[in-house]
Amino acid sequence: MALIDDIASKYATSPGVGQSEEEKESTFQEIGEGIVSGLIGIPQGIAELGASAVDLVADTDYARDVTDFFEGVRAAGGIDPEGAAGEIAEVITQFAVPGLTAASLVSKARILANAPKFVRGAAQAGAAGVTDAVVTTEGTTTIGDFFEGGPTQTTDLIGLEGREAALARMGNKLKFGLEAAGATALIEPTLKAIGQAGRFATTAATPVAAPVARAALDAGTALSTTASELISKTPFVGNLLTAERVEDIASVFRFRGNLPQDVAEVRSTIRGKVEAEATAAYTTLSQLRKNLDQAYKGVEEVMVAQTPMTRADLNNNLYGFLTGEVGEEVLPDFVKAQAKQMREQVDGLSRKIEQSDFLQGKEEVLSQIKNNIGSYLRRKYKLFEDEGFQKTDEFRQARADTVELFKKNPKVYEKFYKRVYGAGKKAEDDLPVIVPEEDFIGVGKSMRVKESAAEDLVAKFLATANQKRKAYVPKSGTVTSRTAIDKLKTDMFKARTVNNQTIRRLLGEVRDPEEAFVSTVADMAEFTATDDFLSYLARQADRPGEGILSKEAFEQLPPELQASYNVLKEDYWGMAQGMAVSNRVHRDLTRVVSGDLGIMANTARTLYSGFLRGKGATQFSKTVLSPITQVRNVTSASLFALAQGNVGRGANLFESFSTVFDNITKRGDKVTYYTKLQRLGVIGNQAQIREIDRLMQEGLGVTREADEVVAGVRVGKQGGNMFTRSKGGAFLQKGTGLARELYQGGDDVWKIYNFEFERSKITSAFGTEKQAAKAIRASNPERYRGMASEQVLDDYAADIVKNTVPNYERVPEFIKGIRKLPVGNFIAFPAEIIRTSGNTLKQALTELASESPELQRIGMRRLTGLTFTTMAAPVAIQQTAMMLTGVDEDQLNAVRRSGPEWSRNSRLIPTSVDDDGNLTGYMDFSYTNPYDYLQRPIQGIFNAVVDGQDLGKDPGKIAFNATIEAVKEIFEPFAGESIITEKIIDTTLRGGQTRTGAKVFRDVDETGTKAYKSFVHILDAFNPGMSPVDLKAQAKTTQMPGVQMGRFMRGMVSSEADPAGNERFAATEFLRAVTGLSEIEVKPDNIVMYSSFDYSGNITGARQIFNTAVKTRGALTDAEALNVYRDANESLFRVQNKMYQTVQDMRALGMRDSEIRRALKKYKIGNVNELMRGRFVPMAVSQETRREVRTNGNRLPMSEIRGIAREFRGRRLGATEQPTEVQEAPTSDVSSIVQGLLTSSAPSAPNTGALSPSAAAPPSAAVAPVPTTTTPQTRLALAGLNPATQAIAARNP
Repeated sequence: MALIDDIASKYATSPGVGQSEEEKESTFQEIGEGIVSGLIGIPQGIAELGASAVDLVADTDYARDVTDFFEGVRAAGGIDPEGAAGEIAEVITQFAVPGLTAASLVSKARILANAPKFVRGAAQAGAAGVTDAVVTTEGTTTIGDFFEGGPTQTTDLIGLEGREAALARMGNKLKFGLEAAGATALIEPTLKAIGQAGRFATTAATPVAAPVARAALDAGTALSTTASELISKTPFVGNLLTAERVEDIASVFRFRGNLPQDVAEVRSTIRGKVEAEATAAYTTLSQLRKNLDQAYKGVEEVMVAQTPMTRADLNNNLYGFLTGEVGEEVLPDFVKAQAKQMREQVDGLSRKIEQSDFLQGKEEVLSQIKNNIGSYLRRKYKLFEDEGFQKTDEFRQARADTVELFKKNPKVYEKFYKRVYGAGKKAEDDLPVIVPEEDFIGVGKSMRVKESAAEDLVAKFLATANQKRKAYVPKSGTVTSRTAIDKLKTDMFKARTVNNQTIRRLLGEVRDPEEAFVSTVADMAEFTATDDFLSYLARQADRPGEGILSKEAFEQLPPELQASYNVLKEDYWGMAQGMAVSNRVHRDLTRVVSGDLGIMANTARTLYSGFLRGKGATQFSKTVLSPITQVRNVTSASLFALAQGNVGRGANLFESFSTVFDNITKRGDKVTYYTKLQRLGVIGNQAQIREIDRLMQEGLGVTREADEVVAGVRVGKQGGNMFTRSKGGAFLQKGTGLARELYQGGDDVWKIYNFEFERSKITSAFGTEKQAAKAIRASNPERYRGMASEQVLDDYAADIVKNTVPNYERVPEFIKGIRKLPVGNFIAFPAEIIRTSGNTLKQALTELASESPELQRIGMRRLTGLTFTTMAAPVAIQQTAMMLTGVDEDQLNAVRRSGPEWSRNSRLIPTSVDDDGNLTGYMDFSYTNPYDYLQRPIQGIFNAVVDGQDLGKDPGKIAFNATIEAVKEIFEPFAGESIITEKIIDTTLRGGQTRTGAKVFRDVDETGTKAYKSFVHILDAFNPGMSPVDLKAQAKTTQMPGVQMGRFMRGMVSSEADPAGNERFAATEFLRAVTGLSEIEVKPDNIVMYSSFDYSGNITGARQIFNTAVKTRGALTDAEALNVYRDANESLFRVQNKMYQTVQDMRALGMRDSEIRRALKKYKIGNVNELMRGRFVPMAVSQETRREVRTNGNRLPMSEIRGIAREFRGRRLGATEQPTEVQEAPTSDVSSIVQGLLTSSAPSAPNTGALSPSAAAPPSAAVAPVPTTTTPQTRLALAGLNPATQAIAARNP
């Protein structure tokens, strides 16, 4: 296949890197057109082959008609990939993907399972050749065509018709297929050669790297020890930072907090174990629903044992089967298998609970569990779920029936009486509940219950139920308390079953087998997982220095030491009940439960909780519900594998995709493997998804328990918040469930891949699983004692993945707490990037420092992967793109300085140039690179140095600005405005203006109009990323709220530009949708426009330094006037210097001087000629200012002022700034930096596909206009730090 070589040679000397002179398209548009054209080419090739067969038999020319038809389709859609990038994309889409897919499928065929390797290789090559021969289209070139000779040179069809043309066309397909087969056959040996070279390089470097790694680890340990000693010996610091205080500070920045590492590891598996059981349950239910849908498709009833049965009847029977009321004979065959699986899963969990250490010796409970095997099911009742149930005829009838039941059955009455009145009794209260004798009438068999007593008992029970159903309100005076985070639900066994059907009807039992099954599994799985953790915690008692003591050890402590421990008194601590833990450990085992803070505080807490849920909802809408970020989530996560060196043979990515797909579709083929990974904690912990979940579920904090027991009956009411329990919340959760699963699945794919690769690497290094497990045990005997080889390898691989790939379960408590602030978007992710990058380096060094050559090679591979991914790859990609496009550093710096604020320190990749080699489009690599956060501070320093040198700043100012940039980039993800916070600030603090300068409303709008526009502006934060329209608070054409087509929709259906002048093309938008890559168009004219807004305001501000100061009504000395005139010109110089840099940037981007001059005049920039020549124009004192000074009784030393003006007039723009009396950074820069750090700058672009502000505003609109009026505060800022100018400004408020 010579297509790519042919394309490269064809366009090597063409203008614009392979594009026609008639029409210039962006590289992204070319690639998009190439992909679409390739997709069209596949059916075209197939159709041409079929038509050629007809032509061969009938001597017709149908194949030519087919070719013309598909060419017409391309023409109608504007699909014409003429550039090199476009044609390469077309070749890959039309030939490489189908051919390699066919080869892969053949390799998995059973018939070739035991065939020799060369036979399998030949079969793969043949499959690829046949496939590509079928899809090749007329006009496709071969290697023979490239060299104009050889057996594969195609036959020219010009002048051929009918049968002759058909034979030639089919012959050309065969020739292309032969070349494709040969190319496929060469793939494996080529990759092997590359792999061998890589292994040789790794092996050669390992002996050198190993001692360096040991030295690095030793140095780290020594440095830590030295630092600790230095702190302890330093006066004041040593007293302030005691070892205990240092430990307290450190604990909030690590996931284990104050818990021992092994205890924290076991605790982190709780969620995975619960979700594993839930996955198995939902897989069973999915198959059940499919069978039901198929059976009842188009019919109301099906016949079961000669009896018609509706779907409701079947659900009722299934519920009865699960509760042991009926046998399986009442079920149709198409649900029996799933019904048995449901029952077996519940019974399996019951048997596991039986083995709980906590329940041993509790014979009554164990007996109840055993007796309920085959019938236990969590029951749900309308009385506790539906406020309107008590108003229904069904309830009224059930209440009357219950009264009659009690009247006629004194024993039932007595039993239920004791339940109701004994429900709140404490365990230590041994006084029995006695039923009053006066409640009965008659004796012996004629004994009955008085109607009034029966009514009172029912009323008492309902009053208790209604009290429990209402919102939880803690006791007055209770501000906060602490309760266990992982609480054992011991009331599962205290609650008694309601066996009486009449009372069940009173409760309104919901006979929904699916919901009952899921809630039962969730309860039991949570119990077993929590019990495992608490039992493990209990076994760790009395280990030295870890703050976990047995009851006996605690009692031996003197009273003054006991004060620093908490005793775990409640039975929900399970096996840990009675133990004592240090106060620090207790904080990590418990959470704060808020109490009654008073009406105002409770209202504020409720409102803020609502705000936090809104914060989560906006993040969900802009990420999970955005197809673009869904794609980026998958593609960017691939770099986590690359950073571990997990490339090549070792794991099958397609198998990982298959596993995740099976889980999403609930096919059940790989449910056992998937649930194993959940239990190991490898999957199901995507950082952004989990952060959103916590915000939406908890808000500010959880304030009630999840379930209630009423009169001894476990009611099954789920806790949480009003939103998630509401019908609207349930609808939204159901409607967005697939999107959430896809987003989580995109993360799981690469974690599964990494898990299998780590497992494969260690196994391959030592030859067999047994030998690998032996080596792992030797490295940590205590950790892996008693484990089988397979489990050792699973735990080893899982630990590496959990520590080197972002995982929400590993996020420290400090970061989890920050998420409850109004700032920051997805703060867990950058925190995890820091943690996992450090862990990857530590893992690599540890492996390199090992005495095992096998582990050393793995460590070298990991270190190489980390270095390449985080440092070399971004630079290499950028430099390669610059070389291919001919773009230089000046052009990239120009677009960087004029681009959106959140992209100022990103790695920019040039993608398109025009015929003159000027940059016309680029890509922000931060959207694709999850490790971008590590580079941004360094990039910020470099950019500050480059910009400072271009502006002629002195080294002191450059160093100061570089430091500020680095600090700002470090804290930006944690302190930047969240999506909803930014919208609210736009409509309030910023006075109806966005950070980019766009108007939300105008000052002249009426109050009602402002409120309406503000509401729409905030509502846009909730507009899903998949929405085909954008919400605009102030549409350009109407200046009122409205909707406009989103960019994808506009690209697909409209040829008109959007109101901002951006053109959208179908091919470009299609490529963006399927790859997550987005090209940003460079518009030099827009850059000048927005720079002019900034320039005009700053010119005014600089002049006001002088004008405001000298117009004082007090005494003005000549020295003060001259000082303030000099300061005003220094500020004016900085402003003009910045605008001159913009002029230079426009020149770098290819604008001619005449075009720049017209643009400057168009946007009313003064002194254009001098600005273009780089000449500074000092401030001229107006006659009006001089008159006002004289009116105030002062005079200006005009002769000296003119001398200073002549001095400044000689300065060149771009030259080094003159040092002022007080060395400082430009005050305007400082004020904007301080404002950025305090009120936060625009949200930084998320690294895995999360929302970027670029989706909301064009890059060219990034510079906000500066107000042309000043306040006393801004005048003080503009006056600089010169004491004289500050004094004057202060006297003139």
